[in-house]
Amino acid sequence: MKISSLEYISTIKTSGTIGSSSKHLINKCLKGLNFNEPKIILEFGMGNGCITKEILKKVNQDTTIYSFETNPKFYKYSKNKFKDNCNLNIYHTSALNFDKVMKAYSINKVDYVISSLPISLFEEADTNLLLNKIKRYLSVNGRFVQYQYSLNKHGLFKSLFKEVKVDFALWNLPPAFIYNCRITSLVKQNSGNALIPIKSNE
Repeated sequence: MKISSLEYISTIKTSGTIGSSSKHLINKCLKGLNFNEPKIILEFGMGNGCITKEILKKVNQDTTIYSFETNPKFYKYSKNKFKDNCNLNIYHTSALNFDKVMKAYSINKVDYVISSLPISLFEEADTNLLLNKIKRYLSVNGRFVQYQYSLNKHGLFKSLFKEVKVDFALWNLPPAFIYNCRITSLVKQNSGNALIPIKSNE
């Protein structure tokens, strides 16, 4: 079973894209993330698993990944594709429900949230709800990575996260902006070169 371009196009209102993410975009999304230590990672909108596949190549064997996908064809395809990956859990439900899954596993904090969701197409209430849940669950040194095809949510991200960096992936169809957000900002201590986290206002 393969995912055709027609599937992306026919579901563009929910997938927000016309095709699979390029390797260039995937590398930009994962750049700077430390996968050497065990992590708890959330992936929103896994699609055909192209980003999932690269994450699995990099992660520590004790890392656990929780991926969410609402499209039934993408879900079925990815469940079969990754059936032998014991550290990957795939859920056929909205990313808005991720906190219910975390509660079921008694998980209070996560390290990375990597999102392909078309949040520019979401209702404002749903966008705010999701982003505030992410902020609440991110660990002190955690990262929220979201790519979009515009900068229309930049102000919203800046209002919620202490640090927001933006990168750009030209070699993708269409080209995409990548937001890398933290609830803390790393600054140098006055005495020495050590970095300390400054947490955002709650």
